[in-house]
Amino acid sequence: MHMNGERGPRMASRSEKLSEEPRLSQDFFKVELEFATAAAKIKQIPFTQAIGSYTNIANIFFHDGQQYTFDQRRGALYTAFADAEKYVQVGDLDSVARIVHQTYNKLWTPEKRTHAFGCFSYDVRPDDSGYKPGEIFIHFANRDHVNGGPLSHGKIEKRRQELGNMFTEIKTLYPDENRIVNGNSWLYNLERYVKLFPHD
Repeated sequence: MHMNGERGPRMASRSEKLSEEPRLSQDFFKVELEFATAAAKIKQIPFTQAIGSYTNIANIFFHDGQQYTFDQRRGALYTAFADAEKYVQVGDLDSVARIVHQTYNKLWTPEKRTHAFGCFSYDVRPDDSGYKPGEIFIHFANRDHVNGGPLSHGKIEKRRQELGNMFTEIKTLYPDENRIVNGNSWLYNLERYVKLFPHD
């Protein structure tokens, strides 16, 4: 079994979003949109392309926690807010964030979780997912925000125990030594997250 972990920006899975509430705030979307605006200017690409390439927004709209769902309703709602680029052109990101937030709330449903271990969970990608058949992806979410965040000093051992229990199940259910466990995430930029994993 091989663990693949990468540092650096990427589109985080929905299960990795750190939020103390089940729904994301308007401020969250404003930060994402500010980043997309900057990326569009630097890369000289359309704003909508920057949203898809450099933010988590498309992932939020089209991923239900287990798989991507490209249905007509989700696509129409995504297009509705993507067309709000006119607000971006005049620097009115508050209006765009409001549109995205309202649109997101129309889609939000409680996240489906499989193979959950506290703040950690994992899923096995199907053969037709575009990934290597059977590739395992691990996820992390803030499900322990009482008396500090999930990576606060007093909770590190609890997270390590959850991680250990999860890998015990993975090794039991998927003993293939060549199976890839993919953990690439922006969380690898956080030292406390990295230290949860053994070095060997």
